[in-house]
Amino acid sequence: MLIYLNMDKKDYKKNEGINRDLGWVVLFLIILGVMWYVQREGNFDFSSLKDNIILNPPQDANRSFFETEEIVKTLPPKSELPPNSTDSLFKGKISLSTRAAAAGQPDKEYISLNFSSQEKEAVNITGWTFQNKKGLKITIDKGIFLPFLARVNPVQDIFLEPGAEAIVITGKSPVQASFRLNICTGYFNQSKNFIPSLPGQCPDPEEIAQKQNLYQTDDNVCFNYVKSLSRCVMPLNAPYEVSEHCQNFLSEHISYNGCVNDYKKEENFYAKDWRIYLGRDSEFWAKRYEKITLLDKEGKLVSELSY
Repeated sequence: MLIYLNMDKKDYKKNEGINRDLGWVVLFLIILGVMWYVQREGNFDFSSLKDNIILNPPQDANRSFFETEEIVKTLPPKSELPPNSTDSLFKGKISLSTRAAAAGQPDKEYISLNFSSQEKEAVNITGWTFQNKKGLKITIDKGIFLPFLARVNPVQDIFLEPGAEAIVITGKSPVQASFRLNICTGYFNQSKNFIPSLPGQCPDPEEIAQKQNLYQTDDNVCFNYVKSLSRCVMPLNAPYEVSEHCQNFLSEHISYNGCVNDYKKEENFYAKDWRIYLGRDSEFWAKRYEKITLLDKEGKLVSELSY
């Protein structure tokens, strides 16, 4: 009796082991089947399943794990997106025009650079470079924000505001540096040769006389002489009959420095435009078959133009 019972227990354990093994085999086959089916239907890579479950859990309760995994694969993190190695952030925002690039003389040779009026912030172009078809480069230097005649003018980085135009002359500046235009710079045309000429938008002399209360006096000779003056022209040889008081008025107010002192606080005093000089003694752009290239401080392409 005891032997029979012992045999039953051994048989039972043996059968239990067999059933357990069969169960594992069946479970393994089921897993293989499921993996085969999912891989065939979704082309899913199970090699990274474990890592993705831990690192990339679903972000949307209505989206399956497999949909989330696909998005992670097709959209890498921003920090890993490949940077543009050739184009500047300002490409398409600044355009070039040949203007008089083919003039052949440095003082007459110029191009223009226009900054889009659609932008919201000024751009610093100091340190940007121009390159010609030969590969020669020349850098944009600093400029004078508010020039004064017969003074040492400090220079600073050149910032172009949205909608501004910079005329870039190959030669040297008549006022020793690049400069920003204002409503008084037209006076420079009288004593210096600017190509192209500076805008003659100075205040009218009669307007200046009214601003300075000149008409409160009884100097009719002075009134008539002031009315005869043109904009942006400093009188150099006033008639002998003009009074000393009138001559003092002319020297203090009908001149570039006088205009700056009288109007520099006005809202419309500064223009957006610049005159930029590259300071060369010889031409930089060819008369034909030239390629003009503008590069930012990082050497990336801002704009290019061929003619």
